[in-house]
Amino acid sequence: MSIARSSLSQLSLRAPVSGQLSGFSIQLGQSLQQGERLGQIDSAGRNKLEADVDEFYLGRVVVGQTASIEVGGKTYGLKVAKIYPQVRNGQFRIDLVFEGPEPASIQRGQTLQTKLTLGDSSRAVLLPDGAFFNDTGGNWVFVVNKSGTSAERRQVQLGRRNSDFIEVLDGLRPGEKVITSTYSGMLDKDHLRFDGDE
Repeated sequence: MSIARSSLSQLSLRAPVSGQLSGFSIQLGQSLQQGERLGQIDSAGRNKLEADVDEFYLGRVVVGQTASIEVGGKTYGLKVAKIYPQVRNGQFRIDLVFEGPEPASIQRGQTLQTKLTLGDSSRAVLLPDGAFFNDTGGNWVFVVNKSGTSAERRQVQLGRRNSDFIEVLDGLRPGEKVITSTYSGMLDKDHLRFDGDE
């Protein structure tokens, strides 16, 4: 009897932690090997977020940096727990963990918008990002005159960049118009004149 009970007890599976069982897809009569994965346990209060960040920010993201998400009208704090520096498709991955309570309604695989704080906010002159940057390396731009009839090449100093804007450190004043499309075929030009029809 003791041998039979021992064999029977070996058929019982016990999870190492408490939580919600997910990814459990075994079938009746299925044969399993020792150590084989049966499912996954999601433990409340132990969730982490994985985020893909543009490679431009690789040098500006550090472990411990703060972030936040908004779920159900409430804001929750996060911090960077791990950085994976391998760049794939122009992005690298980070792990974020909650600081304090986490939303009760989040589910595995859910997509959330996260705000990562890269530094203190400050006022700056911004230039829309465009194809010109690849052509000039951000060293110069064509600045349109006030009447909109011509544009002149001007040296500029650009700073931080994201997918939408580039910070202007020197060379442009607020309100000046710049050509941000591709400069293909115009790289050897210093002055452009626009026809009245265009």
